[in-house]
Amino acid sequence: MGDGTAVYYVHAGEVLIARAVLQFFKCCIGDVFVYKETNRRRGIASALYRLIETELGRSGRPSRVRALWASRRRHGQL
Repeated sequence: MGDGTAVYYVHAGEVLIARAVLQFFKCCIGDVFVYKETNRRRGIASALYRLIETELGRSGRPSRVRALWASRRRHGQL
């Protein structure tokens, strides 16, 4: 995109299913979104992460923000 980001899109034919925003300057995947509720929890986001990791040739690591939310869910704070 010219500002140090790349956007990956997942389509099923003409239908947009998901997108991921890769922020090179932060060395992270800044956002992954599966558009329709019925497509969530089906491994689409995980497959997208794996594709990006394969293209980059290295494993990703969870962001601190994502870890914070996961921790809050485990402790019943949400």
